[in-house]
Amino acid sequence: MFNEPRNVAIYLIRRLRGDSLKRIGREFHITKYRSVSSVIERMEALVSNNRRAKERVEELAELSKSEEQA
Repeated sequence: MFNEPRNVAIYLIRRLRGDSLKRIGREFHITKYRSVSSVIERMEALVSNNRRAKERVEELAELSKSEEQA
């Protein structure tokens, strides 16, 4: 099942904060770090192949960065 909001959150946590797969798994109640890695790989593929998805993810990343600066 593809849960886009959850997958985007996982992807951005890894990309922006650099959290370990294990830590991300704990936060999202995922028991296997390989499952977290798979989500990130799927999101990377989606972002690289889908312009609209890339724009949505980049917009969220920018929001996160602007909140850090505030």
